[in-house]
Amino acid sequence: MAQLKSNNDEGYDFSSPRHFSDLVLVVENTKFNVHKCILSMSSPVFEKMLTLDFLEKDAKQIHLPGKQSDEFGAFLRVIYADVISQGKQINKENYEFLLRLAEEYQVSKVKYLCCKFLISSVEESNCLGIYKVAELHNLEDVMEKCAEVTSLKPSRILESSEEFCGLLPESKMRVYAKRVKYLEQNAYA
Repeated sequence: MAQLKSNNDEGYDFSSPRHFSDLVLVVENTKFNVHKCILSMSSPVFEKMLTLDFLEKDAKQIHLPGKQSDEFGAFLRVIYADVISQGKQINKENYEFLLRLAEEYQVSKVKYLCCKFLISSVEESNCLGIYKVAELHNLEDVMEKCAEVTSLKPSRILESSEEFCGLLPESKMRVYAKRVKYLEQNAYA
């Protein structure tokens, strides 16, 4: 069984019961000792699962099939993160699965922190890749930032890019509208 160790970089230690934990989530044979109240406050999905007439309501242990333990552990660490370390657990290796889990469990805090990370990460070299992720998860602020950066690229480069061609029509229009504004501002400056 994998053990999650606690240190300042990784966050909360879920490997053993502590601090009044009252539920064990099992993902790929890894046990996560968690608190029903924290999960319920963070996620409407967990709230319903743990309070309504679901089998999980009175369970001491819940198996979550189809998940990866390392990804789920990272997801829990973001949920449990205190105000000081919020967002520091999100990086280019984990933001995509954190967004997926945040949407599945409707954890707005994790989705917000992923958005913050993505906005701060957008640059010319990665803006189209991040744009695709933002489209998939309907991250309006991230799409706006990506469109802003993408609009600085010449049209011939955009049109020859597979990533750009793969964007939704609305996203392409957003980029072109920003490109027109940019060109107009520079033409009359």
